[in-house]
Amino acid sequence: MRIGRAGGWLVVPVALLVVSWVLPRRRRHTALRVTFAVLAPLSLVGLYALFVSLIVT
Repeated sequence: MRIGRAGGWLVVPVALLVVSWVLPRRRRHTALRVTFAVLAPLSLVGLYALFVSLIVT
C-alpha cells in the first residue's frame, strides 16, 4: 500500500504523540511532553484545513 503525498503528512500528528509518550517522565521534560501532546491534535486541525482548501480549489 502506497501513501500519497498528502497522506504522508498524516504521520506528523502520530509522530508528535509518540515523541510525547517516549520522553522520560522527569520534571525537566514535562514542558516538552505537554507541548508535543497539545500540538498533535492542533496539527490534525491544521492538516484538515489544508486538505479542505486543496479540495475546494
